[in-house]
Amino acid sequence: MKYLPVLFTVTVWGASLAFTRDILSGLSPSTLIFLRCLLGTLTILAMSGPLGWVRELTRRQWFEAAASGLVGVVIVQLLQAYALKNTSANHAGWLVGLMPMMIAAMTVVFLREKISGVRMAGFLLGFCGVVAIVLSRQSGSGGVIIPTGFGDFLFIISAVMWALYAVLVSRWFDGVPQTRVTLLNMGISLAVMTVAAGLDTGFSELSSISWRGWLCVLYLGVFTSGLCYYLWNKSVDSLGPQRAGSFMYVEPFAGMVSSYFVLGEHTSAAALCGGVLILLGVYWVNGGKFGTGLIRKFVNFEIGF
Repeated sequence: MKYLPVLFTVTVWGASLAFTRDILSGLSPSTLIFLRCLLGTLTILAMSGPLGWVRELTRRQWFEAAASGLVGVVIVQLLQAYALKNTSANHAGWLVGLMPMMIAAMTVVFLREKISGVRMAGFLLGFCGVVAIVLSRQSGSGGVIIPTGFGDFLFIISAVMWALYAVLVSRWFDGVPQTRVTLLNMGISLAVMTVAAGLDTGFSELSSISWRGWLCVLYLGVFTSGLCYYLWNKSVDSLGPQRAGSFMYVEPFAGMVSSYFVLGEHTSAAALCGGVLILLGVYWVNGGKFGTGLIRKFVNFEIGF
């Protein structure tokens, strides 16, 4: 039973890619991210308890919360939304596996961690996996070929930005309860996206969202951006970062299954091989382990799918 919350979390995160691509067929990225920030903020707010600590924040802490929120929520989620308009949820699901590897790269660049031959081999293996996915053809329902190149590129950039966010949070908010960090990030991002969505569409799309669209929005806002982040932190507390982090390798497979049932997307042999190469690369980058230190940085992210 103790493994059910973390398994539920990574499964929901993986499946969210298909639901995001589905709703983006009739909704702009700016409106979708606004709704996600709104519902995510309300969900986390309900779990955060008294807010007296907000009055104690310094100007520097407000700046750090704003900067990390803009990078980790606004930029990452907008990049992923535009990416999913230009690629398949299947490809995006496999490219999710890049995120721990990007964190490892950031720790080498910013935290001056040493890179061994095994870790370098892992990076090269992951790069080969990315190439295999980008070059693979993605077929959808009815055998229609889905263009993926530009969207794959945007998703890779979002993985880099997410890794930057993880490093920023680990440096700026070490020892701070992650519920507070997430609430600040989401609340500030909500303010930004309220302005952005207002200027982009004037919220005119809200009246045209179908019941299916609202179900997708609730799934993405309440579960993906709110409840699952809370369950993830609870799982890390009870299982430890290494054991909880090992479940992240389920996420691409959840994305593959959901993209098939929700969108009718089929996984090509090349994409499957590429995804496996990325996961093997992540394993080698972590020195043949799941990487306690890297996973601890990973949990700082309110994942933007």
